[in-house]
Amino acid sequence: MKQEIIVLSGDPFVVEIARSVTGEGFAEIFEADNGLESACADAVIRKADALLFAGTEEDVKLAKRIFGSFGQASTVFVLAENDEELAHLHELGSSVCIPLSRRSDAAGSARFIVTNLKIIAERRMESERKALSVYVTNLLMKGRINAGHSGFSLLRDAIVYCVENRSCTAALGKEVYREIARNNSMTPASVERNIRTSIDRCWKLDPEHFCAGFFGSPSTALREKPTAKEFISTLAERVALEFG
Repeated sequence: MKQEIIVLSGDPFVVEIARSVTGEGFAEIFEADNGLESACADAVIRKADALLFAGTEEDVKLAKRIFGSFGQASTVFVLAENDEELAHLHELGSSVCIPLSRRSDAAGSARFIVTNLKIIAERRMESERKALSVYVTNLLMKGRINAGHSGFSLLRDAIVYCVENRSCTAALGKEVYREIARNNSMTPASVERNIRTSIDRCWKLDPEHFCAGFFGSPSTALREKPTAKEFISTLAERVALEFG
């Protein structure tokens, strides 16, 4: 998935860098020409991954203030006029503001931006994956799936995988179980068996609570217990709606 960068046009070197970034094929560029506040607003609305502009220390503070008020974590790439200003911008925090020197060439700056965006994207993805895993863990425990059974973590991983790969629920055996098995040094058959056992144990403990907790209505306790595929796909859809 391509990154989105809002570019505050008006500075020829900024535009040249933006074109070089686009040439790398990693990001899509959206130009803003109505000032920094407007560019920040565009970044917030589009949930852009980064903002690129030439500005001062005060401009950077303004951008960070606007993003902060919306809880936005967009990265700011800013061109520094001189070494002294470059040092000040570094002091503002490299995790949010990444200064670019005007002494570098546009292609070099573009590669620098792409490298940093890739690192930031990987960190963000890992953070989101951990939060998703915690969310699914709490959901399963609330529904009384036995956390002490080996199938618990496998079931959690299967649901997380299906949330992240929405089209794979139709191929649990061919794709999901195989991927979970590979990550846990198991066979797909043993993964399926452990997941099935965890679901069965919870169902036998209290079918009504099971259905109310996972399917939204205790009345569904009258039906047969769900298959592993039904259970995983239903929870994956629910988590995708609630967590997203």
